[in-house]
Amino acid sequence: MSDVFERQPGLSDLEFSMQETAHRFAKDIMRPAGQTIDRMDPELAFAKDSPYWAVRKQFCDLGLHLGELIGEVTPMEYSRINGLIAEELGWGDYGLAGSFFAASFPAYLAMMSGRPELMEKFHYNQIGCWGLTEPNHGSDQIDYSQAISPHARGGEASDCVAVRKGDKLIINGQKSAWISNGYIADVMSLFCRYDDGDNKNGRAAILVPLDLPGISRGKNIYKLGLRALPDSEIFFDDVEVPFENLVFGPEQYPHVLRGILSGGSGPVGALNTGLARAAYELALNYSKDRVQGGEPIFNHKNIRIKLATMFQKITASRALYRHVMEQNVYNPELSYSVSSAAKTMCVETAIDVTGLAFEVFGGAAVVFESGIEKLLRDARTGSIGEGQNDMVRLLASLDL
Repeated sequence: MSDVFERQPGLSDLEFSMQETAHRFAKDIMRPAGQTIDRMDPELAFAKDSPYWAVRKQFCDLGLHLGELIGEVTPMEYSRINGLIAEELGWGDYGLAGSFFAASFPAYLAMMSGRPELMEKFHYNQIGCWGLTEPNHGSDQIDYSQAISPHARGGEASDCVAVRKGDKLIINGQKSAWISNGYIADVMSLFCRYDDGDNKNGRAAILVPLDLPGISRGKNIYKLGLRALPDSEIFFDDVEVPFENLVFGPEQYPHVLRGILSGGSGPVGALNTGLARAAYELALNYSKDRVQGGEPIFNHKNIRIKLATMFQKITASRALYRHVMEQNVYNPELSYSVSSAAKTMCVETAIDVTGLAFEVFGGAAVVFESGIEKLLRDARTGSIGEGQNDMVRLLASLDL
């Protein structure tokens, strides 16, 4: 496949350098590794000799987790670089990109706390995960009180609870099989029900090392797509963590969760835009190589209409996620309705564009080597990340 990578207008030297580094890494390292992991047995995909670990190390060595840039560049520069890199990594392999971004979540939560002792214990070189969803609560974990029936609210229906006992938190229960990186994570940002001893229901965000006694995990689930992003259940049986690991309690929890979801929508939109771009480029190149009826199928009007439609959707998707990320810099009070637009629309762009690419390839699309069938599976699997779109829109409507 030809690969044309040109400098976009308006980028600073640092922004372009970071984007170019991410693009080369995505092309030469991520994409081949992602294709290999996609076909591996799920029990072997993250074994010690899996290509995942070499790719992860190079990602950290290149500084693409961006942790070192925090405080070194302006918030707007950081936002722009974050979006540029996320799109390139999504272009390379959405599963690996999703794993790398999820890995940084505990470090980010520690940074939000402003507490040096937590930032030292939970850092960007660790593999982290976000323990949010539970077996009985999926996307509705975002907001019990507004999104679903009051009969299904947290309370005793929760599958995971942390109880304060003196200077410790005792954690019991489980998180669902959809914990991204759960199978391999070193640390977790645990969002769960919290009881400080007064039997009042609340929720809290807690940083948890995953090598503690009482923690166990399920198998790496074998998914339709995003197979380079490992998911598994995590179980807690009288797990003790210091009370100081509680980052945000019940009073701050709703604001913090909304802020995290709002801040994450732009990068999620960028990942999906990158995936869509990969599908479009494969389809465009194929259309110029595939001869049918005595000429390349690119010359057929119906094919060019599909390609133009794909290009337009990607262009709009990129403009939207960048707008949302810029708005989040300018507005300290993040708007979930604005931010969620990037998540929902860019996800749907990825699904639409991979579907059109599938049609351009025709029968050749079902062959593994085409690359399109994998992108189609990844796009559909990734659509449930950070909440199913209808649930996200339902919650966004509350901010209108």
